[in-house]
Amino acid sequence: MRRLNEIFISVAKAITYILFLYPLYFLSLFFPRNKKIWAFGSHNNTFSDNSKYLFCYVADNCPDIEAVWITGSPDIIKKVRSLGYKAYLKWSFEGLRYCLRAKLYIYSAYSSDINFWTSGGALRFNLWHGIPLKRIEYDIKVGKLAKRYNSPLKFIYKFFSPSNYQKPHFLLSTSPAISKIFSSAFRIDIDRCVELGYPRCDHFFWSEERQIEHIRKREPEIIKLIDEKSKWDKVMIYMPTFREKEQHRIINLPDIIKLGQILKKNKYILFYKSHPNIRTFDNYGWDNIFVLPNNLDIYPLLPFSDILITDYSSVMFDYLLLKKPIIFFAPDINTYESKERGFYFNYLKFGDTVGILVKDIDELISIINNVDDIKPPEQSPIFLWGGYSGLACKKITAFIYELVEIT
Repeated sequence: MRRLNEIFISVAKAITYILFLYPLYFLSLFFPRNKKIWAFGSHNNTFSDNSKYLFCYVADNCPDIEAVWITGSPDIIKKVRSLGYKAYLKWSFEGLRYCLRAKLYIYSAYSSDINFWTSGGALRFNLWHGIPLKRIEYDIKVGKLAKRYNSPLKFIYKFFSPSNYQKPHFLLSTSPAISKIFSSAFRIDIDRCVELGYPRCDHFFWSEERQIEHIRKREPEIIKLIDEKSKWDKVMIYMPTFREKEQHRIINLPDIIKLGQILKKNKYILFYKSHPNIRTFDNYGWDNIFVLPNNLDIYPLLPFSDILITDYSSVMFDYLLLKKPIIFFAPDINTYESKERGFYFNYLKFGDTVGILVKDIDELISIINNVDDIKPPEQSPIFLWGGYSGLACKKITAFIYELVEIT
């Protein structure tokens, strides 16, 4: 019975695609587009990442541009509108109208962040969501996602998830070395990779006073977390990445107890922020371990932390810009690289070069006990960030202005 239900759902979905969605995409190729309307969106119906920061910048600084946030989440609509910005549900009448009229689609993963089915005639600018350590897109040769891009049945994936295969007209990069990776992964010409830095990191270069002012205005939930900082000697942030095979927490209850004890002994606070696809855990009563919501934008909090603990998350590359210590906690390194996706860089060498690499909870606790001995990197590697030192929003906006004038 379950199998029959799955078949019925797949057939009904296919009929919907054939009779409604694909015709809509075809029609969207011919809609007149307004170069003064820019549509923004982010992955998983969140208000986050590079597109969020660029959207806010454009809405605040470009009065001639109608910046609109498109999402499938009513909660996000309320949040964005509460900040004084325009936001619409992607399948609402107004949402469809803006999606069909916008000249620019600016997103953090795929055009489905906005609405793939209305994207036919738009210029697509993919800001992506991080410098890749893990292999992405067509470069994935192992693991579950390899089937999507490198299997005989790819045409089925392509039919039901066409946004994943739609090439952007331009893709945001951070340096020539990273552009080379993106060019290969997305199968686009390297001159389509624009090396202008990341909007979500621009505020790393602001004064603390300006950051606090911005957070009070735009990120009120972060202020409470910053207020906790004054109660403790050090602030640590733990951000593990997504596992395709094991969508659960990477640290178990006994290890949490051991970690909590050593943190409290040293008067350290830990903010735990998991990947949206990883189950989180309770703090089990610890007053110095804060488990943050999966959908929280943690980037405003990063400059107010002292140490990052991560594994294979791209946040490691962004955190290098802050010139603060990084602990690489990778208990499953022996299986992750070979069975998940594979890496673009030598992870073990990189971890030991820019931070401290540990492979089990006891090593982690030992390092935390001697955390003052960790030396932060003097500067972010040039091959990752080029000459980036902020102003990505300003530079990207100028690039788009010139782009729409040319086209």
